[in-house]
Amino acid sequence: MHSHLTLHLVASFIEILKDGFRPKFCSYPIKFANASLITIPEGQILIQSFSHYLFYFELIEYSLKLKTKINFTVHPAAFFLLMMLKGNTNFHSEFRNLNSQTPSGTFFLAHNEGEYHSVLDAGEHTMLLLTLRSEWLTSSHLPEFKPLFESQISKTEPIFTLAQCPIDKEVTSILRKMQYVASTKMENLNTSLNTFVNDILQNYHQMLVFNRFTTQEAHQRKANEIRNFINEHYAEEIVDSTSCLAQKFLLSEKSFIRLAKIAFEKPIHQHVIHLRMNYALKYLLTTQMQVHEIGVLVGYKNSHYFTRAFKKHFQVCPSDILRPL
Repeated sequence: MHSHLTLHLVASFIEILKDGFRPKFCSYPIKFANASLITIPEGQILIQSFSHYLFYFELIEYSLKLKTKINFTVHPAAFFLLMMLKGNTNFHSEFRNLNSQTPSGTFFLAHNEGEYHSVLDAGEHTMLLLTLRSEWLTSSHLPEFKPLFESQISKTEPIFTLAQCPIDKEVTSILRKMQYVASTKMENLNTSLNTFVNDILQNYHQMLVFNRFTTQEAHQRKANEIRNFINEHYAEEIVDSTSCLAQKFLLSEKSFIRLAKIAFEKPIHQHVIHLRMNYALKYLLTTQMQVHEIGVLVGYKNSHYFTRAFKKHFQVCPSDILRPL
């Protein structure tokens, strides 16, 4: 196979490394893999790659002096297993209205295509990207992967990624074993990487099978995060903007709306109004604050708009509520 990933780097210098040489920041030297060292104004990028007939192996390490934005293209569409071994990155795509954070120590299976960019902080980051042959993956008899395959075929609201799972000790052990074998003898590299990819896919699938990190549970965790934030910040301006909320949670607006509905079992704006009105009623019944002060406290800068919203919700005006002496 060949790489489906193309980096778009400005003012870069590319050096092909030979004789097993690797820079000091390299954490996973694969002695017989193809290696390129890319120098950019913000730092250096090391790419170690290997072509197998079932997959394409790319180990990408960044050593950056400054926060950096990396533009890249994925073409043609392909299935990827991405492992974030060190550091973290935020992926963004205008093509899919996608914002996604991949923290250190996680991996997931995805189906990608289009123009993307990732944002990396200063420091060192390591990611392993496996481009997988679709025929091999779909015939692997791993049922937890089927929703991803089927959604790409049906084209009806396709799933682009399965759940992120943690890289546990077993996965780390597989990676270290692969690195050791692949660094000793050239004839072992092909077999070693083939075994490694199979073991990693099996391990990831097992996590999904045991319902430890299912896509549904991942959605529920994110919905819980949304619910907790809205319940705490219901009076702030950010809750009135779906786009700002989606950006905060690194989601597309469509995904945010869907997860918010899981969180509240109703559209988010209805839940925000419910919170604001009930807190307003509580303040009216228990404090001597002026009506306009209460309106501001629950998120309404305009007193007239607050009164109108309160009357619509409770069928009485705030001034009609019996206040404490």
